Amino acid sequence: MGTGLLYCRGMGKADRYYQEKLAKLTSKQRKYAKTLVKDDGMTQADAYREAYDVGENTSPKTVRDNASRTANRGGVKAAVEAGRAAETARELAAAGSRRRWIVDRLVSEAEGADSDAARVRALELLARQAGLFDSAGDRSATRAGSS
Repeated sequence: MGTGLLYCRGMGKADRYYQEKLAKLTSKQRKYAKTLVKDDGMTQADAYREAYDVGENTSPKTVRDNASRTANRGGVKAAVEAGRAAETARELAAAGSRRRWIVDRLVSEAEGADSDAARVRALELLARQAGLFDSAGDRSATRAGSS
């Protein structure tokens, strides 16, 4: 049975879990779940219309009812939740990668900048990122709280 699911070496745990959940669904349920995960603003009814063969004479209430039933089926619901968790994990990983890249660039600048001002500015930004500087208001509130 070819499910069209792809496991790749760099896939995280959340992605693997999502793929495992998708593999347990029918092809239409899988398309419905993927559509809901892919487009967070899409309604259940819209995803249902995209995944299932809905006739043009099908009433909107019937589509909504069927979409709701499909969304609440255990396997579909679990797949959508797993897919959204995988999306969040990917976004966090991307943000972490960007942060590492920025810090690496600042370290490089601090170590090899041509001007003293550029080195000092890079060090200042690294110190702020590390939480070594806080605002004057934070310092006075900390002193007041410790006495």
